[in-house]
Amino acid sequence: MFSEKLQFSRERLEFLYSVGLLVLIPILVVANTLILIVAIRGDFDTELRRKAALANAVIAESVKPNLDDATAMQAQVDSYVKANQELRQVSIAVPDDGQRFRVVASTDLQTVGAANADFQMLAVASSKKTVAQDIDAGNGERFWSVISPVVAGSGSGVQAVISTQVSSKQADALIGGTLLRSLGVVAATVLIIVLLLLNHFKFVQYALLFRKLKEVDQLKNDFLSVATHELRAPMTVIKGNIENLVDGITGTVDERGKESLLTMSAETDRLNSLVNDLLNVSRLEQGKMSYNMEIVDAREVVEKLVKQFTAKAEDKGLTISYVSPPEPDLVNVDRGRLIEIMTNLIDNAIKYSRQGTVVVSHKDTPESVRVSVRDTGIGISAAARERLFSRFYRVQTDQTKGIPGTGLGLWIIKQYIEHMQGKISVDSLEGVGTEFVVEFPRTQQEKLSEQLQEKQQDKPHEKTPEEPQA
Repeated sequence: MFSEKLQFSRERLEFLYSVGLLVLIPILVVANTLILIVAIRGDFDTELRRKAALANAVIAESVKPNLDDATAMQAQVDSYVKANQELRQVSIAVPDDGQRFRVVASTDLQTVGAANADFQMLAVASSKKTVAQDIDAGNGERFWSVISPVVAGSGSGVQAVISTQVSSKQADALIGGTLLRSLGVVAATVLIIVLLLLNHFKFVQYALLFRKLKEVDQLKNDFLSVATHELRAPMTVIKGNIENLVDGITGTVDERGKESLLTMSAETDRLNSLVNDLLNVSRLEQGKMSYNMEIVDAREVVEKLVKQFTAKAEDKGLTISYVSPPEPDLVNVDRGRLIEIMTNLIDNAIKYSRQGTVVVSHKDTPESVRVSVRDTGIGISAAARERLFSRFYRVQTDQTKGIPGTGLGLWIIKQYIEHMQGKISVDSLEGVGTEFVVEFPRTQQEKLSEQLQEKQQDKPHEKTPEEPQA
């Protein structure tokens, strides 16, 4: 119960984490962009203010020699405004009395000669310091208004006051264009991030699903392992009792009863084979299958199996033959697994052939041992061959309906073969027959000799009995 709650809490945290990322990251990207734009706007404003102050300083220095010549100052104002389109208004005023200033030159000619009692001018005259102010014109245009004093010398009083207005229209247009491009990039970035996060959310779901599937698969393997172990014992008992009845050890039965018992025995063998297949599947999937590798003469193993299957083939009206190579075919394999592999292939060849022959032969190369099992059976279609070595897959046709099988045998032997560094291939034509070829790397004769010597050394030395003393 605690583990289930812990698992639920973990899944919930992963879900909340994904949702949090989905919301937080786009917000951070947008916030970072807006902060950057605000900072850029502030830098532009600072630069405009500095530019306006610089313009005032330049005008002040240029008009100092002409403070008594209003015409010359007006000409200078006109030239400055003409040269700099950002200068919207420039005016020069001189003290008229203690409380007012008189405009002597201006971009607005109607104000020339007029008295001005502006508080900012008075403040600049008294403090001898420049004053700057950001003004909104109301039509979407902003100005930096800068008022600066004109002082002839360090000890002199204020001889004039210069007022300029620098437009921020060009800067605002530039910032606006940058803002639109930035927002477009941000929108595309946010969209990509959201898509990636949604993908991440899917990956989290897939990871959870994969984890659950893995747990279910493990439970399935555990169940198969336990169930197959538990089934083998009662089947062994059933098989033994049937054989005892057939042999008359535990009682006598008539011929009809023996036939029934033999049928039961055959079905028990079939069930036992299924249990063994399921147990092998579980071991293979869990990596618990053991292999006792040794150097084996494949020719010897295959020849014995062909002899064992001769009676079964003849009962079905088939001819089975083995074409043996002249020299030993040595391979480094697990002998028991090799027997299982060849048993499965020869049994299938007989099972799926209604007439004709089953030929077991060798197609060896100098580097490999290649054992072929060819039949004249019903054959396999190209589509079926693609899935032939899959678990639980069986070719489903009208001709295979009555043939028993689990679809596990070929998958199991393929795992055996690949683990022992071998390969298996199939070639088939419907209505003509099928050929399976199993291939293993060839082992040299010298290695077999070394293996035999090692076995001899591993045997305990027998002591020669001492002769009795006379």
